[in-house]
Amino acid sequence: MGGGKTTLSKGIAKGLSSQDVVSSPTFTVSNVYDAKNDIKVYHFDFYRLQEGGVVEQELRELTEDPKVVILIEWGDIIDESLPADMIRISIDRVSSGEDNRQVIVDIPDKYKYLWGLL
Repeated sequence: MGGGKTTLSKGIAKGLSSQDVVSSPTFTVSNVYDAKNDIKVYHFDFYRLQEGGVVEQELRELTEDPKVVILIEWGDIIDESLPADMIRISIDRVSSGEDNRQVIVDIPDKYKYLWGLL
């Protein structure tokens, strides 16, 4: 909680030139934002769910669309349903200060080219 997940999501949406207001989908489970070049950003938050259920099928369908970026907060609950070749970003608080975070980005080889675009 309060680790910066939604702030990161806002930055990703802004980087994709979305003009939409990005907010945490904790209570709605998902939000969709429009971005440049007809890209859609799907933002999920599974914090309040006990299981992925119907959302897991929707995610499988969305991963097939090259015009879709999927952001998932608290994805542990559906980890087995997620593609193996996804970019995984972990955000953890560090003891050196309330506003300090350790960010770990795990990028599969097929997406390494994106790192140069950041």
